[in-house]
Amino acid sequence: MEAILNELGLGILKETFEAEIVQPEVVVCLSDRNLSVGESTIGDRIRFRELCTRSLEKKANMRAIMRGKTIENE
Repeated sequence: MEAILNELGLGILKETFEAEIVQPEVVVCLSDRNLSVGESTIGDRIRFRELCTRSLEKKANMRAIMRGKTIENE
């Protein structure tokens, strides 16, 4: 999560996200109202969700590789 926040220039919020136990799995489920972070725009929220989705896909793909197959082969 820290890398995602840093990429969006929101690294200062790292401790808040840790304290609230907000992970990419949570972010992709939040509404725009719940996801409002400071002076964020709809574009910021879309980019945030997209980065979290990509992070989750990457983790899923890594787990599949560890099991000896890729997601595309499942």
